[in-house]
Amino acid sequence: MAGNEVATCPDEHTVRLVRISGERLYGPSNAIQSFVTSVGASGAGGSAGVVETLRTIASEEGVAALYAGVTPKVVRALLSGAIQFSTYEATKDWAEGFLGRNFPRL
Repeated sequence: MAGNEVATCPDEHTVRLVRISGERLYGPSNAIQSFVTSVGASGAGGSAGVVETLRTIASEEGVAALYAGVTPKVVRALLSGAIQFSTYEATKDWAEGFLGRNFPRL
């Protein structure tokens, strides 16, 4: 940034989209972690890599298993974001009113 430019926060819809995208990307990695933890890193014939584990899960349980549990996480992220932004806006409005009354030169 140059000069007196003020950084702005992304709007609420952008933040929600980013959170949902993050949850979508997190789903398969969480499935891999759960699979490796339950089977063991060296179970079923040695150490399997990420791609091999993805193939195993997809072939044995289906691709949908990679995203099992994503829906509750997305709902939690949306609710968390809504609470965060509503709290921020209410606090900002209160602070502007309070500071405007008590410190008019600010």
